[in-house]
Amino acid sequence: MNLMRLNTFALLISHFSLCIGAAGGALAAERKPDPPRRPNIVLIMADDLGYECLGSYGGTSYKTPNLDALADSGMRFTNCFSTPKCSPSRVTLMTGRYTLRTTTTWGLLPRNEITFGRVLHEAGYATALAGKWQMILQKTDPGHVRRFGFQESAVWAWHEGARYYQPMLYHNDTIMPNTKDKYGPDLYCDFLIDFIETRKDKPFLAYYPMALTHWPKKDEPPGANGEHLEFKGMVEEMDRQVGKLTAALDRLGLRENTVILFTGDNGTPTNVTSIMNGRQIKGGKGKLTDAGTRVPLLASWPRTIKAGSINTDLVDFTDFMPTMAELAGTPVPADRVIDGQSFVAALNGNNSKPRQWVYTWWSGKEWLRDKDWKLYADGRLYHMKEDAAETMPIRKGVGGADAKAAREKLAGLMAELKKSAVDESH
Repeated sequence: MNLMRLNTFALLISHFSLCIGAAGGALAAERKPDPPRRPNIVLIMADDLGYECLGSYGGTSYKTPNLDALADSGMRFTNCFSTPKCSPSRVTLMTGRYTLRTTTTWGLLPRNEITFGRVLHEAGYATALAGKWQMILQKTDPGHVRRFGFQESAVWAWHEGARYYQPMLYHNDTIMPNTKDKYGPDLYCDFLIDFIETRKDKPFLAYYPMALTHWPKKDEPPGANGEHLEFKGMVEEMDRQVGKLTAALDRLGLRENTVILFTGDNGTPTNVTSIMNGRQIKGGKGKLTDAGTRVPLLASWPRTIKAGSINTDLVDFTDFMPTMAELAGTPVPADRVIDGQSFVAALNGNNSKPRQWVYTWWSGKEWLRDKDWKLYADGRLYHMKEDAAETMPIRKGVGGADAKAAREKLAGLMAELKKSAVDESH
């Protein structure tokens, strides 16, 4: 009897296990697959680099093989606009807000602004920044970078010391030790590579506002050969650093799920002349012309962005904040005006509602433009398709019907924008 009971019990257990297994299989079949991991984001911004410097834009004065390969692997934008100076461009880029809302002339980052670093950090991203901060004198507020959402940082602050050889850098909230005989750009890039290696198991944001290609200050220590690099050498060194970073992403198997964005903060210095498509292009840093405000924008995201694609949509620096928020699947701040418009749809190749105009303000001067026409606040109007160098201003009351219609449209948009800034300040 005991044996019969044991056999019966075994049969019951076996039957029960089969039922549980079948039910589990049915549940597994009904369970939805895990959502895809949000993409990593690497944003690289060169300092003082106009679009004419890159081979992918037709530049022939400098060798930029790594950036050209980045363009070949993804999308090249032809109409990206910044402000003509370093700090205001950085504030606009990080906040998604025009400088007439956010900054003084020199582009300090006010405490009450919210950056994409904070937005992505609060959305669960690991965040790091390395390179040129220039938002404050760091010695007066060592925690400045961290409070704006960057968990880890290695930054050259703002003229507190050298940015290139034997640099004076802040690592998180304290001065970085042991930089003697070190090269700043290598330290910035290696810092971000180390960050990516240690945080690769969750979505991350690596923001790299480069020190290159800005001229070294005369009082900065020279390089190992006793000299500073000339502009050509700095452009090519910038390209080398970009190559180091992209190679690290390849080595770590992260490229397919990483969006790389590359841009420049303003035009090339005015004492530099480069060749692009057989034409001489004089740098326009500090000027509100195309030479001072049109910058490169490259985007690479394998299997998502079509390789070798060219995009002619208008983009300005306010657009980076909402673009990165959309990539991260999180909203932009709702308690303030965000001027930017996400260009994620453009990256996917299906942007049905591109931006219709862009705007720049700098040191009390401003313009608003669409693809064809550009209007300055002082009344100068330019037909950019025919006069990209801005040599033939069309004064108010002069010009054909197209010019008059363009003036009326752009003046109305500028007035609305300025009124919204005034209303927000009250």
